[in-house]
Amino acid sequence: MRFCDEGEKMAAAKKRKRKKKKKVLYRKMLLGFSTFLIVFITGLLILKTTDRVRTAKAEEPVVIEIDGEDVSDLTQEKAVDRLMRKYPWNMTVAYGEKTYPVDDRITPIIKQTVADAFEEAAKERERLDSKTFWNRFWQAGGLESVNVKYDLEFGDIKDIAADMAVKVADASNFEPEDSTLTEYDAENGKFVVAPAKDGVEIDKDKLAADIREAFEKGDYEETIMAEGTPIKPQLTADAYKTMGSYTTKTTANENRNTNVRLAAQAINGRIIQPGEQFSFNTVVGQRTEEKGYKTAPAYSDGQTVQEYGGGVCQVSSTLYNAVIAAGLDADQRRGHSYEPSYVTPGQDATVSYQQPDFAFTNTTAHPIGIKASYYDRTVYVELFGVPILEEGVKCYMDSSKLSDIETVPTYVEDPTVPFGQEVVDQSGSNGSVWTTDIVKVKDGKEIERTFLHKTTYKGHEIVIRRNTTVPTITPPPPAPAPEVQPEAQPQEQKPEKKKEKKKEEKKQDSTQEAANAETAQVQQ
Repeated sequence: MRFCDEGEKMAAAKKRKRKKKKKVLYRKMLLGFSTFLIVFITGLLILKTTDRVRTAKAEEPVVIEIDGEDVSDLTQEKAVDRLMRKYPWNMTVAYGEKTYPVDDRITPIIKQTVADAFEEAAKERERLDSKTFWNRFWQAGGLESVNVKYDLEFGDIKDIAADMAVKVADASNFEPEDSTLTEYDAENGKFVVAPAKDGVEIDKDKLAADIREAFEKGDYEETIMAEGTPIKPQLTADAYKTMGSYTTKTTANENRNTNVRLAAQAINGRIIQPGEQFSFNTVVGQRTEEKGYKTAPAYSDGQTVQEYGGGVCQVSSTLYNAVIAAGLDADQRRGHSYEPSYVTPGQDATVSYQQPDFAFTNTTAHPIGIKASYYDRTVYVELFGVPILEEGVKCYMDSSKLSDIETVPTYVEDPTVPFGQEVVDQSGSNGSVWTTDIVKVKDGKEIERTFLHKTTYKGHEIVIRRNTTVPTITPPPPAPAPEVQPEAQPQEQKPEKKKEKKKEEKKQDSTQEAANAETAQVQQ
């Protein structure tokens, strides 16, 4: 019995112990829940208080600061404007009367920096707005402040300064201009020589350094004066002189002199540019009656004929000698059929429209002008330009005859000429061969001699009239038969009659011998 009581007591004790544990657990749970409620309510109160503080301080939770300027309350465009007022850009480079703006390095950097700052600020706002309640709760103990801060990095302006210096130099640099022939003043009979002009070269290194210095100092509205170095031309007006000239004398033939004058006028004042070829026939053109040319003696196919423009070869020959005197070479030149009278043989240049022609090229680096005139039976041709011969050097042609060419006479039968006699109708002349050298002299001494050409001239025709027909000798009529008379004592013939008879016989023999000799010569 006591055993049963003991068991019941133990069971009751365990039951009481379990009830006690439940009560403790309930108390802990209640305490935890109460603590949670207290903390939750306190957090809500703190969060609300924090929102009030934030609203009181600023509407935006993100602060944007660029180069020390708070632009949080500005739009992106207005932020750019504020910074542009802080860094105004109006830098220029001036040279002479021209001004060049320096490429704006600041504005693009300001715009890009502002754009980057506002983009980052937008991302921060988006991040803050996306936070959960619990994120905001646990951070409610203190206001989260986001600062977006950027500095303007203008960097080195070295490349821009160098590019600007090149730009200004390209726009302002100019080469010096040499003096040159521009036109011929016919009224004054002179060529017009344009004055030389100095060139300019911008000091690019100094200009680039000045631009960089102004930029580094913050002188963004500075006008920088570029410096240029004058460049002198190589050729001034006084460099143009007579390069070479030549003079010839004409005849008294008025028609021929008219032709010479017209041809000289045609080439007078002509300017030949460097590398340009001068053609006598091209410039003078065809010699026609409409142009005022007259008929005068000229050579055609080896014969002397009358043609319009006869005599113009004297102008081309005078020009040829002036070209050689200037130290230039002829491109086309042909000698006459016969020896000329107005220049030394070998130094002439015949022309006929269209061939043969006389031509030469301006092989110098500067224009050449031709002055040509006819006055008082004198032809003058001058080349005006920059001399290519050394100072004091003269150049000319020197010709000498190598040989004569015998002209075979042309015989014309003329029965009116007494048999055995000749009458010269045209005396003619022999032909000849000439060699011509180019000679250069300095201070009266020959310093160079160069073979130029060989020229062969025909002889003028020799015309002789003669009569080679052998005359017929008519014998005297026979003497009448003597009358028969009584034989008489023969008388001795007188000496005078014997002499006359012998003289007559001798004369007849001489005539016959001459006729035979003439016949033999014709047969040869």
